[in-house]
Amino acid sequence: MRIQKKDDWDDDWDDEVVVKKKPPGPSLLTTRRILWGLAAFAVAALLLGSVVSRDEFQFKETPTKLIGMWTCGDPEKSDFWVEFRPQFVIFGTGGTGTMKYRILGFKFEQVGELERYTVFYKDLAGKEHTREIVLSPSGDTLRFADEPGVNWARFDR
Repeated sequence: MRIQKKDDWDDDWDDEVVVKKKPPGPSLLTTRRILWGLAAFAVAALLLGSVVSRDEFQFKETPTKLIGMWTCGDPEKSDFWVEFRPQFVIFGTGGTGTMKYRILGFKFEQVGELERYTVFYKDLAGKEHTREIVLSPSGDTLRFADEPGVNWARFDR
């Protein structure tokens, strides 16, 4: 009579499966690859941001027709004034009060005989503002679209 060893039995319940592991190769997530990936992502984000924020302004500076000082014709606002410079717009708020803003750009639209400008500017805090201006055909008076009944006349011409 022959005694079978445990390993000779056919019931595979105790067979050990030995898997030979390969020696560790280069990992996909190395520090160098992570840093290159982050750098590529940052460059892509900057490029996308510059394309999205590209200005669509027709003028980057104040149009020559608007440059100068304008005074308000309304008796209640007689000490108000606005001055357009090539890079800035300054609002005189009465007395010695002024507010100066950097001009981002202008859009222009011809409406019949009138010229409509939309000025985009920002304050010192970086908040952006817009205002629509309607210039008369003669170029001597303007109106702000949010105050259609108030005329502003050129002061310096």
